[in-house]
Amino acid sequence: KYFDDGTLEDIRETKAQTEAAIESRGETEREVKLGRGGIRDIEFTVQMLQLLNGGRIEGLRVRNTLEAIHELGLHGRLAPFEANTLARNYAFLRQIEHRLQVEDARQCHALPEPGPMLDDFARRLGYLDGAALMRVYKEHSRETRAILERFLAAKGSGQLWLGDLLNPTSSAEAGLEKLRGMGFDEPEPARAELLLLACGPAERPFANHVRQQFAEIAPFLLNSLSHTAAPGRLLVRLGQILSRLSAPATLYELLRINPVLCHFLVTLVANSEYLANLLLRDPGLMDMLSDVDALDSPTTRDDLETELANLKTAYEPEAALCRLRDGEMMRIAMRELVRGGRLAQVGDELTQLAEVILEDALRTARAK
Repeated sequence: KYFDDGTLEDIRETKAQTEAAIESRGETEREVKLGRGGIRDIEFTVQMLQLLNGGRIEGLRVRNTLEAIHELGLHGRLAPFEANTLARNYAFLRQIEHRLQVEDARQCHALPEPGPMLDDFARRLGYLDGAALMRVYKEHSRETRAILERFLAAKGSGQLWLGDLLNPTSSAEAGLEKLRGMGFDEPEPARAELLLLACGPAERPFANHVRQQFAEIAPFLLNSLSHTAAPGRLLVRLGQILSRLSAPATLYELLRINPVLCHFLVTLVANSEYLANLLLRDPGLMDMLSDVDALDSPTTRDDLETELANLKTAYEPEAALCRLRDGEMMRIAMRELVRGGRLAQVGDELTQLAEVILEDALRTARAK
């Protein structure tokens, strides 16, 4: 389920060794199966992408190469053009391979040397001569090779240690050492907290997709924690907040789509016990963290009054003033912490919030 740079390097080395053997025979440009841009290049690309993504996407766990190409395209792991190119080239190369084996009556994958034999072979496949066949063959080979090399050039996530860390059955030695290097003085309790966030409590374990979501956001969360003075203590406080969520998958997905929110969340918990307690009391305030654009400019009085009117139409209208106060204080605080708001501006925004709340309370009292 987790892939790191070392594993990718092993894959690249395996491929290089195979190609060196073909090159030593002088068949790199004619070997339909193992040559440059040949059948194995397509299978190698497909199977590498299945290894990279199959742990998270069940649909990729198929044996047939053409089915796998289709699924990789369907799930966006191959661009539509790449998927079409690989499928077309695979069919083209298989046709040549089968013809070679039928004519030779044995396992044979190398095209004939340029000359009469190649011309005859090309004509039986419908080409004018050997040169025409080789032009098409080389074009397909270049297309296939370009796609393979794009993925061979990719880097792994470097997070293999994290897979061990979030696996309850693993000793996670590398992961614990990594946590220690990130500033966690007591990595074992930190790991226990991470396992709880990833897997859920024993009596109500999370579904597999929730675990996968947390595995994707964990690197960003740990990176943000590592830049604080007490990452272990903050992780526990974060765990208290997140464990109160009735649907953690919703938040995990939000953090996965927008990883910068991990930084916002850690910044808030690290800088204000008051705000952390607000979140503990009402995890629904997480919505304030997700609206990044709302941090760019102060709220106007009209905005506050409109929001208050909306809150009064909710299921519990009597909680409207408290909701407005807590939500807006969270937004003002995040503007100061993340956007570096001036103290005078913060004071103006808090004053405006107080005035809107007091005026509404006064209207209500007079009406009664």
